[in-house]
Amino acid sequence: MDKGLQDLLKEWGLPQAVIKKFEENDITTKDHLRQMKIEDVEHLLTLGQKINFRGKLEAYNQLDNAPVVIEVVQPAPENVVENILENVPPENPNPLSDINLGGDGDDSGPSKRTPLRCSPRTSNVNRPDPTEVTPKNLFGTRSPTINFREFLESSLKGRSILSYYRLKNELNDENRRILSTLLITNEMENCLKIPNCKLDSLADLIVKEFPTEEKSNWYVPFAMEGKKRTCAGGKLYHFYHNERRTLREAGMLARRTQNPNQAIAGSEGELTSFNWVKKSSEPFETAISHWENCVEYRINLLKGDDQTPAKYMSNFICLKSNLGYRFLISDFKHLYPGKEDLLFNRWPDWRERIIKHHQKKAEEDINHQTLLSHLGLLDLPDDEQLLTICAFKLLTLSLLPKSIQGPKKAWKPASKSELLNFVFMQKSTFPDLQTAIEDKIKTFAEYGLTVQPCPAVINDNGNIQSYAIINKIFYRVESPIQALDVAIKACHALHADYPHEAKYSYLFLQKIIFDISTKFDGTCSSVRKLEKDLLRQAQGD
Repeated sequence: MDKGLQDLLKEWGLPQAVIKKFEENDITTKDHLRQMKIEDVEHLLTLGQKINFRGKLEAYNQLDNAPVVIEVVQPAPENVVENILENVPPENPNPLSDINLGGDGDDSGPSKRTPLRCSPRTSNVNRPDPTEVTPKNLFGTRSPTINFREFLESSLKGRSILSYYRLKNELNDENRRILSTLLITNEMENCLKIPNCKLDSLADLIVKEFPTEEKSNWYVPFAMEGKKRTCAGGKLYHFYHNERRTLREAGMLARRTQNPNQAIAGSEGELTSFNWVKKSSEPFETAISHWENCVEYRINLLKGDDQTPAKYMSNFICLKSNLGYRFLISDFKHLYPGKEDLLFNRWPDWRERIIKHHQKKAEEDINHQTLLSHLGLLDLPDDEQLLTICAFKLLTLSLLPKSIQGPKKAWKPASKSELLNFVFMQKSTFPDLQTAIEDKIKTFAEYGLTVQPCPAVINDNGNIQSYAIINKIFYRVESPIQALDVAIKACHALHADYPHEAKYSYLFLQKIIFDISTKFDGTCSSVRKLEKDLLRQAQGD
C-alpha cells in the first residue's frame, strides 16, 4: 500500500487490521479513494467505523475536487509598510533540516535528521494559528483569485518554466529555484509569516501542474513518532526560511531569543543534573551519572523547534571534553538498548564479504579493476585498521548517490575519488586534517549542505590516530572502527542527518549491522539488494 494512503487512513482512525483489509482488496493508492463510494468498502467496516469513514471520505473528495487556485496580492503602499512591520506576529521558528545555525551563529554544524527519499507526511501538517493577523489586515485588498496556471502565465519567468516543462517534461534546478522564488515572494507580499499548511498546499499545486515532480522535494512537514521525528524540509520550506533570515538581517523581523529551559518541564533532579553537565565535565563518573539522569529532559530539549545539533551541543561543557563522545554513546544506548556492541561484533564478517565482492567483480570486469586501482582500493593493506577504512570506502562505492541535493543546488563530485576522500579522511598530520575539514565545510556550504558526524584518521607512516569529528570537535578514539561507531551513534543521539556523501553506507550499517529501522529510512532497495548479493556470494564461496 502507498505510504501516503496508509498514513491518511491511520489519521482517519482506522485500525491496522482494517487498513490491511483495504490492501488485501487492492485499495492501495489515494486515487482509489477519489473514485470510491462508501458502499464499496462498507463490508470491511464496523458500523461506527462506517459512519466516521463516510464523513472523512466526503470531506476528502470535496477538498480534492476544489478548484486549484492561488491568490495574488497587490503590494502595500510604501507609506504603510512601517506600521505593518510593527504588527507582524511573533516568529514561530521551525527546525531547518539542512541549513542550520550553530549556537554562535555558525551555520556549519550538523543538520537535523531528515527522511531519505521519503514521501511527505500529510497527517502532521501544522494548521494556521487562529490568532494570527489575517493578510488583508496587513496589506489591504487582494486581487481576484486566479488559478495556478494563470499565475505562472502572468509573468515572463513563469511562462519560461511552463515552456521548459512542455519541451522537456521535467524541471531543472534553475526552474525550481525560480518557481520557489515566485511562490514564496508572492505569499510573503501577503504576509511575512507563511503557515506550514500553506507550504503543503503550494507543493500540491506544483505536483499537480508538473506531474514528474516529487512533492517531498518541495515540502515535507514536521512529524513525530515516539522519540524520533521528521524535521520539516523541502525547497519551499528552505527558501521561505532563508527569506525570513534575510529580513531579520535587514531589521524587518525581530530576532527572538528563548531560554530553552523555560519551555520544558523537568523534575528537580533532572534540572539539577542538566545544569551540572552544562557547566562541568569532571570527574567523568559524576558527569556521566548526571548526564544519564537528565536524558529524557535533554531529549525533549533536542525536540525543540529552535534547536539544531550544533546549538544543542553548545549547551554542554561535557561534550567539549576529550571524552565528550562517550556521553553521546550513552544516549544511543538509551535509545537502542543492547545494540551498542553490534558494529564491533559483526563488522569483521561483513568487511570480508564486502572486500571479496569487489575482488571478484574486479576479476570479471577490467573496468572495475581499473577503477579500484585508480582509487587505491585494489591492493589492500594487511593492517587491520587500514583494511577497515578501505572496506568502508568499498561499501560506499557500492552505494554511491548519483548526486547530493542541497538547498542551494545539487553537488555532483568531480570524481569518485573526491567523494571517497570525504567519506573517511586520511591525512599525515593533525594540521592537515584540520585544514581538510575546513575545506570540506567550505565546499559543502556552497551547496547549502553541512558537515555531519564523520570518521577520520592520521596515518603517519603506519602510526594510526583515529578521530570522530562532530561539530568541529575532534574526538580522539582508539581505532578507525571506533571512529565510525561513534559517528553513526552520534547521528542518532543528536538526531542529525547521516553524512551526505555516505548516507546509504551509514544506512547499511544501521539496518544490516545494528538491525535498526526508523521512519526516516525511506526506501532501502539498494541496501537490501547489496545485502542479498553479499550473502549469496558468501554462500557460493
